[in-house]
Amino acid sequence: MGVQSTRYIKRSEAIERILEIQDLVREIDYKGIEDASFEPNCDLASFVEAELSKNHFIKKTNGMLGDLMYRPFYRYSMFENYIVQDD
Repeated sequence: MGVQSTRYIKRSEAIERILEIQDLVREIDYKGIEDASFEPNCDLASFVEAELSKNHFIKKTNGMLGDLMYRPFYRYSMFENYIVQDD
């Protein structure tokens, strides 16, 4: 099972998605994260625990945002690769 398609997304869309998931993590809203992410084979509790100890800054390069967008729970689909472009 590998990447099947490339999705081009705007920088603002990537930041919005990252912040959406981070807000749910800060609220420790497991149901909200599960509903927003569609990640059936990932350990949600471990993800939340790990993310609470991290601080993701928005002043990242487009490539760095794309890498973060591909991670479980941030990505829209496990079958897509994300290329972030300026707005």
